Amino acid sequence: MRGYIASPENNTVFEKIWSNPNSDSLALLKEAPPVLVVRPTKYPGKRGGCWNADGQGFFVNADAESLIGMAYEQGPVRTMYADTLPVESYDLLQNLPKGQNIDALKAEIKKQFGLAAHREKREVDVLRLKIADATKLQEHRFGVGFSQAYMSGDNQIQAYHMKQVKLSELGKDLEGWFRIPMVGIDADPAQYNFEFRWSTRLKNKAIAEELEKQLNEFGFELVPDREEIEMLIVEKAK
Repeated sequence: MRGYIASPENNTVFEKIWSNPNSDSLALLKEAPPVLVVRPTKYPGKRGGCWNADGQGFFVNADAESLIGMAYEQGPVRTMYADTLPVESYDLLQNLPKGQNIDALKAEIKKQFGLAAHREKREVDVLRLKIADATKLQEHRFGVGFSQAYMSGDNQIQAYHMKQVKLSELGKDLEGWFRIPMVGIDADPAQYNFEFRWSTRLKNKAIAEELEKQLNEFGFELVPDREEIEMLIVEKAK
């Protein structure tokens, strides 16, 4: 892991990147040394980040849960914590060569927080996505295409666009808003288009309620269940 340093001294390029945490700052990575940095945030009023195709990037004002998610490529809904997480927020810069940043971030989380993680099967509460009205659902069926999902919105409306998505992927794409693992439908290989919309003023539970209402309109229902699924287990490092 040549070039790896955890806590470099003040670097003006780093501050230029962190002070403007969007795609405009990606080009500045070429001016930065090959490092990985995790430090207490100096920008509590900002939040956001960006990465390039080689896995190099940055994030400002990330909590420990977010850093663990980036390191292990797992969202918080499918993560279980066996130990208390730090409450502080951090600035992250990942500028090591391609293929090195993920392992370096895991190592830094172990060093700074004393935490590591592994995956194992656990039986947990889930929401199971089921077809309630196949006729409604067929209105959204689409031919074979490249699957994609993206957000758009303004100060009035937020929208989540899902293009050519399979029903096996639908639940996992939405579960972050429901804050519980969602199990999709594996039996249907077809692809579908969906657009979910909600008021920008809605928060947390209210967004989940609006999404469930729209799922019902698309022909689905959500059924509480228990299932053994793969979870990321975060615990004290040995």
